Amino acid sequence: IKGRLRIDFASQQVSIGDKLLRLGPRQYELLYHLVSNEGEVVSNETLLDKVFPENKDDIRFLNLYMKKLMEELEINPDKPEIIIKEGHGYKFVR
Repeated sequence: IKGRLRIDFASQQVSIGDKLLRLGPRQYELLYHLVSNEGEVVSNETLLDKVFPENKDDIRFLNLYMKKLMEELEINPDKPEIIIKEGHGYKFVR
């Protein structure tokens, strides 16, 4: 499935195969920051600061949105292959 993930940054559309995903603005923004740093761990602090500046001290926002994003992208969110939680951050793996 990883090879079938397509992201059109111009239109902000994300699809897997022929299925267009309906990501909310914050889910898309999280994905954008992770993809922009492909293969590197993006810290929780950085993601909170960039995507949730009004709640940058509350990790619950990040955890909730990351869980929803992973449910959209992953075949099995309990065994992620696209977005990996590592330490105090997340990594996009293609």
